[in-house]
Amino acid sequence: MMAPAAMFFGGVEGTEIVMHSAGIHNAVNINGFDLCAAKLSKHEAFPDGYPVLPIADYGELHEMMEIATCGYPLGEVLQDQLGTVTSSLTKGMISSIIPAQGVSLQHLRGFQLDLTATNGNSGGPVFSLHTGKVFGVLQSGAVHPGTGHAVQGLTRAEPIYPLFADDVLDRLRQRPIPGQR
Repeated sequence: MMAPAAMFFGGVEGTEIVMHSAGIHNAVNINGFDLCAAKLSKHEAFPDGYPVLPIADYGELHEMMEIATCGYPLGEVLQDQLGTVTSSLTKGMISSIIPAQGVSLQHLRGFQLDLTATNGNSGGPVFSLHTGKVFGVLQSGAVHPGTGHAVQGLTRAEPIYPLFADDVLDRLRQRPIPGQR
């Protein structure tokens, strides 16, 4: 049985891509959202802690805002077809705040994006193109009810703000990692 892990880009050495694996020792899922927070073991490649992304102030988000996501569209298929496994940046905009723009944070359910994404982009950060601050996690695209095919350019993102409610992160930080102090 393989232990769960998070992967971090470590650079390029010649023609090889270096990735660092960090074990996941605790995780908390957020009820009602497709979100999870994970506690990672320490790693010598990151002596000062893991890389982080700044969080966008919810009050700054609006429909028609330019956004972007990054990820690995189609996963290994691009390696086979194009010879690359590097991350891809995709631009778009917030087309709708769900259930409505201006809704209070406690009632926020998600974001509809005008953004082309595919399998492999899911789980990637969604951020303001202007500030680089993250506000969501790419979840999935819409599926046409008649054909069952993905509707291009229509994607959903989960808001990250529920991770900061009810002391979720503080409770996760307090959980010990076996074998570490």
